[in-house]
Formats: sequence, C-alpha cells, structure tokens
Amino acid sequence: MAKLTVAVTALLLGCILESVAAAAPVASPKQVMAHHIAVVKNDDVDGVMADYASDAVLVTPTETYIGAAGIRRFFKQLAAEHRDWTTYIVTQEVKAAGVVLQRDAKSGRVEVFVVRHGKIAFQALPP
Repeated sequence: MAKLTVAVTALLLGCILESVAAAAPVASPKQVMAHHIAVVKNDDVDGVMADYASDAVLVTPTETYIGAAGIRRFFKQLAAEHRDWTTYIVTQEVKAAGVVLQRDAKSGRVEVFVVRHGKIAFQALPP
C-alpha cells in the first residue's frame, strides 16, 4: 500500500508540475530579441545562453555552431573581444512564424533569427 501511495503521489506531483510549466508564459519573439541585444551588449554569456534553445543552430560566414556548447563557445569568443557596443544600434522587424530580421543601422547588414517557444532556435550572421 505504501508503494502505491508513493507512486500515486509522484504521478500527481508530476502532473501538477507539468501543468504549471505549461501555464508559464512564453516570451514573444520581440521580448526575446530585446533581452538578447541587451545581454550581448553587456558581454553576458550566461544571459545570452538563456535566449537559445538547447539544440539551436548559429550560422556565421566561417562556421556553423550546433547546440548550446558550440553557441556558448562563439559568444565567449565574442565577449573576450570586449567590443564597444555603445555605437551598435539595430532595428528589429518581427515577421510571421517567429522570424526576426535584425538590421545593423551602420552597415545595413541583416541577421536572421527564428524564435520558437520563447527561445532562439536559429540565427544566421551575414558575411
């Protein structure tokens, strides 16, 4: 009987936790991107990683990073450069299906992001 009680309790707890997780609001693509640009400008690699799905893909002109470990490596390298982000100004246009076009105001270069379920699933950097 004790085993049955433990099993039922675990099952109920799992259902409660699942429904709470399902009820948690998911950030919109606009919210994700606002957070993303803020943490990138602060060289906050942990903050950046909070924006990415664990299986995200980041494509640069020279390399493709797949998954959290590769993307973290890319942003650690970027943060180590200690860029002057004060003059980095972008506009962001949210399209259908979570596609976000981010345009650099100086160069006109456009980065493409795909945001799914409140996380960046794909990013492509221009040459």
